Amino acid sequence: GEYTLKPRRIHNPEFRMIIPINVKGKSTEFTLYAIWANNPNDPDGQYVEQVWKAIHHYSRHLKNRGTVLAGDFNSNTIWDHKRRAGNHSNVVKWLEKKGIHSTYHSHHKQVQGKELHPTLFMYRHKDKPYHLDYCFASADMMKNMRSVAIGDYDAWKLHSDHMPVMVEIEEEKRKIQMGIVVDAVSEVMNIKAGDIEDTPNFGSRLNTEYILGMAKIGGKVKILLDIAKV
Repeated sequence: GEYTLKPRRIHNPEFRMIIPINVKGKSTEFTLYAIWANNPNDPDGQYVEQVWKAIHHYSRHLKNRGTVLAGDFNSNTIWDHKRRAGNHSNVVKWLEKKGIHSTYHSHHKQVQGKELHPTLFMYRHKDKPYHLDYCFASADMMKNMRSVAIGDYDAWKLHSDHMPVMVEIEEEKRKIQMGIVVDAVSEVMNIKAGDIEDTPNFGSRLNTEYILGMAKIGGKVKILLDIAKV
């Protein structure tokens, strides 16, 4: 593929669910902080407190160029603990001071805590919508942002109660495209035709011609690629 992904040596194992990854292409290189804010063993707080601690730990690496933080922050301004420094609003303000902003809120001109597009339907219930998945990007990437889309509920509910946040960025008049490289086989599976769903609508202008469909096996989602087109 055109891009390589490699964990950075700066990773602190104390934040095992927040991993800095170097993403490198022919003319593009940036650090992606892949986030799942969840540490039930931390007495200071299980969710957004993990992000608060991590951004302070990686402070000197978080710059207004070549930086992306994306994933499940498990947080929203509506759940702020006013007396706790590590709340969602303070995370947003701290990142903004670094020149790093939420792509969704900037593109759709939304206010934190009043989002119109949910990223989570708790337990897949449409009457329990929340916005707690985010993609923050540095100023250089924000200025080349072309679209931000949230996955469609009807298309994604079979696969997860989370909806993907999809951001498209152009650099030097070309789209930044992400891909995968298979360099080993760890498992062989037989999937029944009845277990395969059509490819969901990813929104934006993302090319899905390489995807045959999605299969849910043992509670996990498998993406089926069209080998002839990869």
